[in-house]
Amino acid sequence: MAKSQASLLLQKQLKDLCKNPVDGFSAGLVDESNVFEWSVSIIGPPDTLYEGGFFNAIMTFPDNYPVSPPTVRFTSEMWHPNVYPDGKVCISILHPPGDDPNGYELATERWTPVHTAASVWRSLSPGVLNYAWFLMNAGYEYGNTLHSCFLSVHSVACHLMAVVIGSESWW
Repeated sequence: MAKSQASLLLQKQLKDLCKNPVDGFSAGLVDESNVFEWSVSIIGPPDTLYEGGFFNAIMTFPDNYPVSPPTVRFTSEMWHPNVYPDGKVCISILHPPGDDPNGYELATERWTPVHTAASVWRSLSPGVLNYAWFLMNAGYEYGNTLHSCFLSVHSVACHLMAVVIGSESWW
């Protein structure tokens, strides 16, 4: 029963996205017979490192959606601390509801059943694809081990300078 309710909700949300699209985002089904797997495309937002880019991802919904969050995995190459090498996206809104067992996120930052596919993409587009957000939130969880990747403006500037002049002695 829960799967059929989730299926109906996802059909409605996809239809709503077609009627009221999110800027820079489009979605459709990977396979017309499976409403639980969406193919999504994002256009890199203006004034970001991703401006002009076209990024594809797969959004997979669990059978108990919206109780549990979907997963998002970029199929386009994407470099970002919150995107694993396999393309999986790790942001608070995609983490299961409730308190964070590691204590890094508030329950209010995590998934709740009031979220929709559109709200995930509204969070992702300015979030993952925004350079300022990137510098402020460069932490990610990989498996059961928390890896923190804190970048400072100085280290990024030094790395960019090294690339420009061809020397790593700057950093």
